[in-house]
Parts: sequence; structure tokens; C-alpha cells
Amino acid sequence: MFHIKFSAPLPSPLQMVTSLEELNEVRALRAAEYKAIYPSIDVYADDYDDTAIVFYTRDSQGQVNSTARLAIDGPLGLPEDSYFPPEVAEFRRQGKRLEELGRFVIRNGSPSLLKAYYSAFYRTAVTLKADFVLMAMKPKDVTLHQRLMGARLLSPDIGASYGGPYSLACVAWEIAQTKPGFFDWVGGIQ
Repeated sequence: MFHIKFSAPLPSPLQMVTSLEELNEVRALRAAEYKAIYPSIDVYADDYDDTAIVFYTRDSQGQVNSTARLAIDGPLGLPEDSYFPPEVAEFRRQGKRLEELGRFVIRNGSPSLLKAYYSAFYRTAVTLKADFVLMAMKPKDVTLHQRLMGARLLSPDIGASYGGPYSLACVAWEIAQTKPGFFDWVGGIQ
């Protein structure tokens, strides 16, 4: 698992996975929640967790109740590379640093928790000097990402549904071009 040090603590109540035990708890949440949406995804047979930053939270009973993963481009590439449009290969040719946001689930989601996650994604990208955070997402979520952070739609349909009811879209969040409203939305960046 990839470890990163921030100049300030992670937004509360986010934590980073630092042990196999924590990762297994996260994978259990993915199996229970994420696979209900995307039944053909195998949340356990995934080598990207070993080189990614995996965030999570716990509920008041100590159970993992949300998670997200930032995969860092490297020798493995990125999890959705086989589906990403040609622009992603062009980013690499240009020497851009890439991350991929995925495996994102919030059980009984709350807006404040969503904001904490996005604050952490931004801070991670800045700390690691990433140029773009790529995301495969439900088409209904594209507009929010365009409006809040200025994400670019690279493909409205990447040809992957993982057994879900719709094919996923691909967006690219260019960190240096993040809209000012994003910082207001997350409540500022520490």
C-alpha cells in the first residue's frame, strides 16, 4: 500500500489504509455495496490496491462505511486503461502524471463525507504532483464534476458497465485548472 504524508491531517473522519487487515475490511465493504451496482467486478482480485492510496471511514460502531481508491499511474498502468479513450495515452505521451479515482462508495452517503473525500483527492493530487485525476463514473454524475471542478468529459460511454444498468463515462479532472467554486464547496483546503 502506498503511503503519503500530508502537511495537515486528512479531513475528518478520513483515514488511509496502512495494513492488510484494514484493506480486507475495505474489500468487504466493496463486496457488499459496490458489487451490488457492478456485479461483474471482482473486488478481491485487484493488484492496484497494493500500489494505491486507499481511504476509508468508520461508523460509530467501528465498521468501515466508506472507501475510495486513488490508483497512481506506474508499471501496472491504471485500472481502467483498457477502457479509457485515446486522450489518456496522449496525456502520457505529454509526460502528464495521472491518478485514477475508483472503488468509491459511501454507505448511507452524506454530503459532508463526500466533501471530505474530494478535499483529500485534491490534496493527494497536489502532493504527488498529479496533472489529472481520471474517473469512470455513472453518466448522471458527469455534470456535477464538470460544474464543481471543471472536469472534462473524455468519453460519454467507455464501453464498460461491469454488469450494471448503464455504461460508464470517463472524465479527467485537471488539477491545475480546478474551478474556484470547488474550494468553497469542500470548505477550503488545509
